[in-house]
Amino acid sequence: YVLDKWSSGHPGQKFSVVAKSIDGPSFEAKINQDKEFESASIHKLFTLVPLFAQIPLEHQKNINVTVGGSKKSIATCVDLMLRLSNNECEKSVGDYLDWKKASASLKKDGFSHTSFTSKNTNVRTTADDTATLLQKLNGDLLTRTARDAVLRSMKEQRIRSGIPAACPGCSVANKTDESDQLAHDAGIVQYS
Repeated sequence: YVLDKWSSGHPGQKFSVVAKSIDGPSFEAKINQDKEFESASIHKLFTLVPLFAQIPLEHQKNINVTVGGSKKSIATCVDLMLRLSNNECEKSVGDYLDWKKASASLKKDGFSHTSFTSKNTNVRTTADDTATLLQKLNGDLLTRTARDAVLRSMKEQRIRSGIPAACPGCSVANKTDESDQLAHDAGIVQYS
């Protein structure tokens, strides 16, 4: 009802939404869930799938990548990618992983509407793939320690104008991006 009402009040706008429960009472609402959009910074979340499959968290602190002429550990880059939306870190981590292999890893894990390019530009995905990723991220996609680190960075994400602003009093681990052309936000929301 909420999505249908919003949609009818915003004719001509392009959007996609998926909301579903992870715990507690079961619910699911979708609209344009399979419509592909440029992913903006949401794709940084998808980088985590091949990264953690190839390099466990405990080893990420010991592997450095070159970011803007200096060395940073992959663990530091993951935090900067999620918390500050650092594009240079994501590019360096992706280059280390090999974008083509990373894209194949996403397909293997069931994200059929998301793929990286060789330079990770114009990454496209769907709200359905993103919701599935968040559900798996909150589940057993990562080890408990890795999941806690990722969610902590997401909860400290600097842009809090989307989902967190719409849910005062909620604990929100989100990844967002806004520009003149688009606004994307995806998150795990906990509320009483």
